[in-house]
Amino acid sequence: MRKIFASVILALFILPLSAETPQQVALNIISDAPSLKSVYGGTEAEIAALKTIANLPDPGIEGEYLVAPKDEDNRWGFGVNWELDWPGAYKARKNAGKAEAERLSLSNNVARNNLLTEVRKLILDYILLNRQIALIKEIKQNADSVASLTQQAMKGGELTLLDINKIKIENSSLDIRLLTLEDAKKAVEKDLSVIAGKDCSSLLKDMDCVFPATNLPSPERMKELAARTPEILEAEAASRYAAASSKVATMEGLPSLSIGYKHAFEDGMHFNGGALDISIPIFSNKGKRKAAKAAEMASNLKTEELRLASENNLHASIERLNALSKRIEAVAPLIEDTNPRQLLLNAYSQKVITLIDYLSETNYYMEAGLELLSMRHAAANIRLDIFSIIGE
Repeated sequence: MRKIFASVILALFILPLSAETPQQVALNIISDAPSLKSVYGGTEAEIAALKTIANLPDPGIEGEYLVAPKDEDNRWGFGVNWELDWPGAYKARKNAGKAEAERLSLSNNVARNNLLTEVRKLILDYILLNRQIALIKEIKQNADSVASLTQQAMKGGELTLLDINKIKIENSSLDIRLLTLEDAKKAVEKDLSVIAGKDCSSLLKDMDCVFPATNLPSPERMKELAARTPEILEAEAASRYAAASSKVATMEGLPSLSIGYKHAFEDGMHFNGGALDISIPIFSNKGKRKAAKAAEMASNLKTEELRLASENNLHASIERLNALSKRIEAVAPLIEDTNPRQLLLNAYSQKVITLIDYLSETNYYMEAGLELLSMRHAAANIRLDIFSIIGE
């Protein structure tokens, strides 16, 4: 019994862990991204600064001491002065600060969504390159396996020296193509590592390298989500901030007050008194309310523009995806549901086709396979654009 239990425990350690999905890898990459940390830190600092915009001003203290001629009492006095805007201005500024803090918080979501989309696109590029490399390696291995047949075909008069040279050139072309793809794959790994602030090569190596085929939400749900994207939510918050700023401009157009207390000593007597000054902003506030209203209107128009653009982009992306999906559905079974290279090899073995025909047709199906991978990559990118539009 102990041996069985030990075997089970050992098996748990030996069994490989399931590969992470591209989405999980993307989230892992941005989890500690330096660029996002910088954005979040800047936002936090700005929000902290906004908490001070509604603070009351500090009171001022003034004093004087005048030395009198001989045998006369010196004269002295002091006072306290406090200059205040119209009371409603502080509440308006506080509300404006809250609205701007909300917008800044939502801008973090926009930054995260944009970076996540960028990382997802790079991962799709990585998957495409990885699949292309695997296909070309398979073709090259297959070509190497029939290389021994070329000499026999040449002896039998089936191939000429020119044919042999052509085969060698095509094999060399495959090697160059493979090296180019490997270099591009390393470049994508480097880009993702820069974004993550750490080496991502092992993370990508263990990733399940398939194009995500996540089903899209219903058209009604997508339309609903498209109206509530991170960009639109931030724009709506900006509109609320513009409205609050307009209220601030209105309150600042009202008179400000200055109140104070004064105490003076002169001619052996103490004097106490108060002061009240009213400042009417006739010139200093000229045009501020009008400018604030214009900014509020512009902000509202921008929100509507973003909402309309989101709906149009969503509609266009869905149409492109549907058209491309039909092409993939028509081509994929011809390439993936059969084994054309094996069928060609069988045909050559039975002398139905020549070796040149075999190599030529194999190259044709390789290009068709690469084209299919490109279409799947394009479809995955369009699907990613749709999820980016709806903010998911």
